[in-house]
Amino acid sequence: MFHYNHFLLIIFLLKYCFTFNNNEQCLIRDTCTNSSLLSPLVYNDEQFIQSRNCFCDSVCQQYGDCCYHTELLTNNYECIDYLLPTINNQILLFNTLSVWMRTKCLSIYIGSQVDIQCRNLNNYTFNDNPILFIPVTSLQTNITYRNYYCAYCNNDVNENIKFWEYKLFCSENNYNKDYLILNNDQEVQYYIHNLTKNCLKTILYPHNQGNLQPSVFIRPCKKSLSPICPSDTPIDLARNCSTFGTAYRYVKNSSIIYHNSYCAKCNHINNSDEITCLDPYIRSSLPVMTLIRIQPLSILFDPNLLQRYLNNNTIPHFIYSVSYNCTKLNEYYDLFQQKCSQITNSTQEFFISMKCLYPIQTLIQSYDKIYYNNGSIYLVNDTILLTKDEYVFISSNVIVFCADRWKNLLEASSIITSSFPIYRNILSVICTSISLGCLLLFGIIFYLIPSLHNLPGKCLLFLSISLFIGQLTFISTSNLTKYNSICFLSAIIIHYFYLSSFIWLLIISIHIHSTFNQQIRQQDKIDKNYRRLIIYNILVFCSTGIIILIGCLIQIISPQSKFSPAYGLIYCSISNINAMIIFFLLPIGCLLIIIIILFLRTLLTIYHSHKIAKLANVTSLSNTKNNNLIFIYARLASLMGIQWILLIFALAIRQTWSWIIFEIINSLPGVFICLGFLSSKRVLNSLKQKVSMKLLIRRSSSQSNTTTTTSTILMSSISPKKNIMKKLRF
Repeated sequence: MFHYNHFLLIIFLLKYCFTFNNNEQCLIRDTCTNSSLLSPLVYNDEQFIQSRNCFCDSVCQQYGDCCYHTELLTNNYECIDYLLPTINNQILLFNTLSVWMRTKCLSIYIGSQVDIQCRNLNNYTFNDNPILFIPVTSLQTNITYRNYYCAYCNNDVNENIKFWEYKLFCSENNYNKDYLILNNDQEVQYYIHNLTKNCLKTILYPHNQGNLQPSVFIRPCKKSLSPICPSDTPIDLARNCSTFGTAYRYVKNSSIIYHNSYCAKCNHINNSDEITCLDPYIRSSLPVMTLIRIQPLSILFDPNLLQRYLNNNTIPHFIYSVSYNCTKLNEYYDLFQQKCSQITNSTQEFFISMKCLYPIQTLIQSYDKIYYNNGSIYLVNDTILLTKDEYVFISSNVIVFCADRWKNLLEASSIITSSFPIYRNILSVICTSISLGCLLLFGIIFYLIPSLHNLPGKCLLFLSISLFIGQLTFISTSNLTKYNSICFLSAIIIHYFYLSSFIWLLIISIHIHSTFNQQIRQQDKIDKNYRRLIIYNILVFCSTGIIILIGCLIQIISPQSKFSPAYGLIYCSISNINAMIIFFLLPIGCLLIIIIILFLRTLLTIYHSHKIAKLANVTSLSNTKNNNLIFIYARLASLMGIQWILLIFALAIRQTWSWIIFEIINSLPGVFICLGFLSSKRVLNSLKQKVSMKLLIRRSSSQSNTTTTTSTILMSSISPKKNIMKKLRF
């Protein structure tokens, strides 16, 4: 609240301003002394700011308000009167004190939606969209931005961002909260545009509870005109205006402030008597509404809400660059296709200003990156350091950066397309290759052993084929992200065959459950195996195809939806985490639950049948074979279920070692299938018998050939004797 001592301070400042007006005072205000080395504060420092025309602290070079010559950083900061948009013909006792803010995006963001919001190119008013006029301050970089979007397009949005307060003073208390955070569109519509539309509104910097002491670093300023002279100004005067240090000069009876005396001279040549070095106005950063005794409502905006306003939390299909010129109208340069393309769907595009030969789009997790105070970001797993103007946030965890610096070392296709380190990629390739070899070995074993050619065995063969195609597609197309069509197609293939492998596992469990619980006879199954196998294939094709079709339709019809699979946009697979859960993990989870229930029931049936057989003192050979079969499939189901339990575990703890364990288990299903059958005595015996029979046949054939040859020789030697005997007999 506005205390009595502030009024005393105002009276003192008025007296102070009109008492001193001579060259000596100008010299004191324009030069550095021991007493002027302090940094100006936005709170409770009005007297010091009033008495200075420039500053001499350690950060004055950063803001360009030093008393000595510096290179002005006018492109980085702008002196903003943040209270001005909230003032509607109100008579103030003092002039508002402005604040140095960043009001422009990094050049790489020029043309994007966030750039439009940062600079308010749509010319919204405070009542139309107050979010565009509420500053934020970074606790990490100590930079204040005009709004959240300016912080976003300067790559300075993280958990250390502090929002300024949007305060409303309503004559009637229509609310029951003093402090409110809006996190959805309905609340914004209700509180901002309906409930409080007739209230007095203001903005207040973040402050400590109980007083108005700022809780963040805020640099106050006096808003002066740009240090530019008219075109007919003498060269020396114009040069001094632009290069000389800050020394504010004020126009009497006006709010105009010049950067220094040279700028004042070149713009007021005939009216130099109107220029003074004494600030004629009292300045304060306190909003006038703090004098009102109505209980205010303080509103903050949830950063997640503002991110949704930016891009609906989706990944755009097309990224265009405005730094390239296209000859035809309505065409923009597609950064990844490296050609000009016409925009067909504005909801799928994202404009940036980047000239690049090797653009990379990659997903980064919070634990895979390190932010620095200067805005640089270090990609831990890829050992790449990007300065703040070398990358663009497409969504909260997806960035695009230019890999031209590495083009002499690596081809673009081999540079990061994901956040995985190289050793994890190598490990995944090795394990997947081993799995493919084991699946191929299983196919050979299946062909050699006729006893496996029953219905469950054929279902397992189709399961293995699905895994083989899925893993082979994954290992051969994972680095083809720059080929959009191939990547999109391979993403669908991977999704289809991985999902169908679990449906085949469900079919196997259903068949075995029915075998033990309904006592299906072997002779009955022989007649129906072919028809059942066709029905099973149709079931797998339809169930998996429907899920894939729904995902594709969402991606085509509503690509901005948070449930769009985003096939091939980042990876050659599903690139959207929400779609991954809905269209992949959730169906697999449901299938595994059903499989577990069926196996438990089957095991319970086996237990009861063993108990009955033991009481009857009878042992069934067929039951023994079936029991061996059920345990093989039980091991397979448990191993395939463990990998997804490990996935949930890895997502929960987010540790690198947990992901490595999951990737190894997930890459080796072929090993589990092959070892699961080779560990069966019946299969091993059949395999040994098959090999022994072939060896025996070869030996027998070689022995028979030898015997035949010997017999022929003997017969040829005996035949003449027989003829002689015959002759003798006749």
